Amino acid sequence: MDTLNIKAIRKQNKLTQQEFADIINVPLPRVNAWEQRGSNPKIKDYKAIENFLKNAKDDIEKYKIKRVENPCEKALEELKKERDYLRYTIDLQKKVIENLEKK
Repeated sequence: MDTLNIKAIRKQNKLTQQEFADIINVPLPRVNAWEQRGSNPKIKDYKAIENFLKNAKDDIEKYKIKRVENPCEKALEELKKERDYLRYTIDLQKKVIENLEKK
C-alpha cells in the first residue's frame, strides 16, 4: 500500500479513533499518530487494516454487539486508570519520604 488515509477510512465507517483501534486491535495512540503525524502503519498493521477493509461491515457490527454486551467496560477502564494514577501518586510520595529521611 502506498498512501493510506486512515482518517478517511475511519470517518467513512463512522468510527471514533478508539473504536477503529479496538476493531483492528492496535493501541489508540498508534491510530492517532497515523492520522495526526502522518506516520506509516507497520506491515502487521497494514494487514489488520486490509482485513478491516475486506470485512468492515461485519467487524463493525461485531464490535458494536460486543460493546452492548458489556456495558460496564467503560466504567471498569476508568476505574483502572484511576487505580493506576493512585499507585503512581503513592509511589511518588514514598520516594519523597525516602529522600526526606535520608537528609
